[in-house]
Amino acid sequence: SHKTNCMKKIGFIVASAILLASCSNKQLDTNTLKGKWTLEDIDHPMFEDDYKNRRKSVDTITVVDLGMRAYWNTDNVDSVKQLLNKMIDDEYNMMKGTFMDLAFDFIDDSTVLRISRNAADTNRYKVVDGNIILSPTMVQADKTDTLFVDQASADKLVLKERFLKSFVTLKLKK
Repeated sequence: SHKTNCMKKIGFIVASAILLASCSNKQLDTNTLKGKWTLEDIDHPMFEDDYKNRRKSVDTITVVDLGMRAYWNTDNVDSVKQLLNKMIDDEYNMMKGTFMDLAFDFIDDSTVLRISRNAADTNRYKVVDGNIILSPTMVQADKTDTLFVDQASADKLVLKERFLKSFVTLKLKK
């Protein structure tokens, strides 16, 4: 019957998609990782939401109060909105910029340097179920951090890392 064939096709497509996802993840090995990966882009839902909410709140301003007037030296609502939006944009870009300095340097089969603006932490790492498990070598050696691998190829690596209550997506290139 047509319905059975259709269900079989759907089942096959779903199974193929799962298989493909698990295969692409399993391909991740220490040889693929070796080398330095620099951050190309970051998706940080908490920052994005905060940014959008702050921009929206600026739209609701209809009068310039004394504090705003003293701070911005104007009582023009449009000028204050423009100045506030620029300040919010600058803060957002500065925050994103601090993350953009992030890099991972996979030195060998078990050592990775996590490099940020002014520091580099040495971590041990291992690939488990296609994901990267980091553990610090010095402080709190029992603490581990999982980098969930979304995508891995010879020159592109997309990782998800838990940050507070959400996940940050790190898009890296070699």
